[in-house]
Amino acid sequence: MATLRDYIAALIRDRDDLAANLKEMGVEADASEKFPSLVEKVLDIETGGALSDITVQSGQSTFTETPADGYYGIGSVTVQGDENLVEGNIKLGTDILGVTGTYAPRLQTKTKSISSAGTYSISPDSSYDGLAKATVTVTMPLQEKSVSYTENGEYTISPDSGYSGMTEVGVTVDVPTEVILQSKSVTPGASSQTVKPDDDYNGLSSVAVDGDSDLIAENIRYGVSVFGVEGTYNEILLQEKSVTPSTSAQTVKADSGYDGLSQVTVEGADDLIASNIREGVTIYGVEGSYSSGTTYQSKTVTPTKNSQTVTADSGYNALAKVVVDGDSNLIAGNIAKGVSIFGITGTYSPEPALQELTVIPSVSAQYITPGDGYDGFSSVTVEAGEASGDYTEGYADGAASRDDEVADLEDQIANLEAQLTELKAQVDELAAFVDLEEEE
Repeated sequence: MATLRDYIAALIRDRDDLAANLKEMGVEADASEKFPSLVEKVLDIETGGALSDITVQSGQSTFTETPADGYYGIGSVTVQGDENLVEGNIKLGTDILGVTGTYAPRLQTKTKSISSAGTYSISPDSSYDGLAKATVTVTMPLQEKSVSYTENGEYTISPDSGYSGMTEVGVTVDVPTEVILQSKSVTPGASSQTVKPDDDYNGLSSVAVDGDSDLIAENIRYGVSVFGVEGTYNEILLQEKSVTPSTSAQTVKADSGYDGLSQVTVEGADDLIASNIREGVTIYGVEGSYSSGTTYQSKTVTPTKNSQTVTADSGYNALAKVVVDGDSNLIAGNIAKGVSIFGITGTYSPEPALQELTVIPSVSAQYITPGDGYDGFSSVTVEAGEASGDYTEGYADGAASRDDEVADLEDQIANLEAQLTELKAQVDELAAFVDLEEEE
């Protein structure tokens, strides 16, 4: 027997099914809604609800619109329009959706005149789409020309620059009634010659071309043709030359007109002997033996803080050369700032490495020196301590110890004074030696 729980479960299933069916029909519904709400949505469908609104746009082909998914019918259809669908935008005679076109290309008839040869371009004006007809009118400039001649001959008459042809040519021939002719002669040369009559003559009665009896094959170089005469002369023409030696090499060649050199004479010199050439010098294989009797010395000097005068040692007459030593360390970075050595101003300004040190006093004296890598002290701090106990305790022992230390210091001072005296003597001796060297 069905219970109340079973009825309630059946109602829930029916509500869920109804909500699902409404959603398939495109109606917004949810299973969580109550039955009355779902029923109202069903009643809306029965009175024409769930219809889709459609907007369409025309194209080239016909098409049919159907309801969208979830709708059982079409509520309204909006067919879009286009403001450009007018006859002026449609080809002449073409019907689009009942609109017959009237648009046709705007063609221009144009005429162009040309007066010289060339390539021309004829284009429509900006308000036209093209040319319906193009007419070209050719007007070539022609010249009326007059010419005058005073001599017989054949002449070519052409239009002047800027004209394409001639409409008329007038020719005036002014030939003298008295003809005066001249006889001339010409000697052939290496180039062609044009023979013309002199002034006051109308022409030439004759032209005598000179001959030369030497124009024969035997006088013309073999392989060369002169005025049609083939040369047979095959003797080589050689030249004799002489040359005087100098400090630089010389190339001796035959002059123009010669085939080569028959001989070359190299001038000699009676004075080219060893006794005339400096000893140690060789000229054209002759080793010199001449000596002036002067012996030369080469010396080297190292610069110092004092100027030095270098002279030849005993046994030498003069100096051949003096080498002044240089030193790669003589640079600005190795010279104290502001100091100039041999024209080089120093830039070295050392920063001393100073040590801070703290000293704890003791009964005996302490001799404090900077640690490795330090040049000195920036500060020395001597620690202070609080007095305690009996000040006299150990005093006697301390006093005795200090007496011993004082005695040791006195011995050390005596030794240092003796070493200083010896060092001063060495310095005086070195100074005397340097002064002697400078005097020499």
